Amino acid sequence: MAKDVAATTAAKDEAISTTEAASTTEADPDKVSSLAVAITGAIAAGRKEEAEALLQQLGTHLPADSITLLRLRAWQAFRANDQAQALTLYRQIVERLPGDEPASISLAALSWKSGQQDEARQISHGLAELYPNSDIVQRYSALFGERR
Repeated sequence: MAKDVAATTAAKDEAISTTEAASTTEADPDKVSSLAVAITGAIAAGRKEEAEALLQQLGTHLPADSITLLRLRAWQAFRANDQAQALTLYRQIVERLPGDEPASISLAALSWKSGQQDEARQISHGLAELYPNSDIVQRYSALFGERR
């Protein structure tokens, strides 16, 4: 399920990355978009070294606090089983974008996996109230014991 969230988020972030690139004076929106697509493919295929190299390149085109960069780094950490880093990055995203469905679901899943079931339930409860018609939120709420 987290893979579904990441893929959906990557597609949404491609549009965000173009907007962020346009707001950065030296960024080339086409380059940013193509890097984001390449990173998404590398992460999805499990090509960790390639993804990390591409993330480094993307970092030269976007501000360090770019949501696109944070999301891609968080997903890379998640896929590389770097749970501590993924938790840190997803928390940063959720702090900046409270109620962000994909980041919050990922944060809840990682919290659950790390033994923080109460935090996972709290996050999923909040999401269930924000997104009562979201199938993925309802699946995670049920998984974490929050049936709504």
